[in-house]
Amino acid sequence: MINRIERIPLTKEGYNKELNAIYAIAANNGYKRDLVEEIRREHKNKKPNKEENNNKNWAVLTYTGKSTYKLAKLFQKHNLRTSFRTNNNVGRILRNTTNQEDPLDKQGVYKLTCKCQHSYIGQTGRKIKTRFREHIRDYNKKTQKPSAIPESNFANHMFNNKCSPTQIRKAAKLLHVQHKGQRLNVLENMEIYKLKTFDGKIINEQTNTASDVIFEPLKLIYEKKKNDNKTTGMDTPNTPKSTTRAKITDFYLPAGKNHTATT
Repeated sequence: MINRIERIPLTKEGYNKELNAIYAIAANNGYKRDLVEEIRREHKNKKPNKEENNNKNWAVLTYTGKSTYKLAKLFQKHNLRTSFRTNNNVGRILRNTTNQEDPLDKQGVYKLTCKCQHSYIGQTGRKIKTRFREHIRDYNKKTQKPSAIPESNFANHMFNNKCSPTQIRKAAKLLHVQHKGQRLNVLENMEIYKLKTFDGKIINEQTNTASDVIFEPLKLIYEKKKNDNKTTGMDTPNTPKSTTRAKITDFYLPAGKNHTATT
């Protein structure tokens, strides 16, 4: 009680009123007034040891409920001061809603579509954004020096057909997330086969691969869907539906990570 009246800001009248109440409580419990005065003097003379407080170790606990308090008490027994924090704060909520993961920051199989609607299928172990900039860099080199031979078939196609580059969001699309390796090669070959078979507007020069034979069922499935649509009078899409593609992908590839189609 002495600690309370010394720390809480009170008027002189309020302070004396609280002090008289303490005197009365002490007298009712058999304690003399001198004892109260002695405690007051000790409190006033006591100075906080800032150095001691600074030397204490702190533990920051994520608040999960009542169990957090029990853990804090355990730490305090070992001379560890505790404080609490929460994961459910405004900053985290805003970050979760605004910082959506960009698919073009991933690696795998990608598709670049030119203004003339012809497309190129490629693969990369780096970000799609990085690979796209390299295609555009090759195009710029070709326009500055027509005799140059670009490494990029996509850049060469744009130059020969007098097509200018478009924004990355319009031109580039991630088809499959996959790290470098055999699975990435199979996925790329499958997308090349699908584009040349079902669309025909393909920029890739090397369109025939050893994997083509395993993709033949794709053509059979597409032809069957085409015939079914003719029977029902429905329009035939240029490519099989995405749900069918996803199942076919799972069929041709063994179980593993990072081959999920994003289209």
